[in-house]
Amino acid sequence: MPNSGLSNTSKIDAIADGTRDWGSVPYPRREPKWMITLENRETGEIVQYTDLQRYLWRRKKRMRKAFKMIRHLYKHKRVSVLLITLTLPAGVDISIVKGRFRRWRENYKRRIQRHGIKWYGDVWVLERGSKSGIWHYHVVVVVSRINIKGKRMPEWLK
Repeated sequence: MPNSGLSNTSKIDAIADGTRDWGSVPYPRREPKWMITLENRETGEIVQYTDLQRYLWRRKKRMRKAFKMIRHLYKHKRVSVLLITLTLPAGVDISIVKGRFRRWRENYKRRIQRHGIKWYGDVWVLERGSKSGIWHYHVVVVVSRINIKGKRMPEWLK
């Protein structure tokens, strides 16, 4: 099997670079900081976008790039993709949660590896619910193939 680049976790982590440290104001903010207006001199078409729209475009681009890397392996059943949502309690301090999430990620990785499953990488994003305002993580983990068809999901995987 050719080298897909998935054996190096940092390559997948690099795709999510920029979604990790937002400083004191985590994205997505409710109000944009700036807006850009561009005009096509030939057609007269005007295009406007804000920093929030740009952030979302860039995040989608990083996610598409990550999934393009694993699509072939997933299609040929060489890897499994785990989709995990971690919802945080209302009113939680995000600065504290970031460190706890890092520890959760390390512990989950060790748990997976203890059961003989290879961890290829992960991509994650921290979001605030548009209606509820509740913070939550979306985590996509790529591991060696796990065959549980027709069986219950093992407790250690949850």
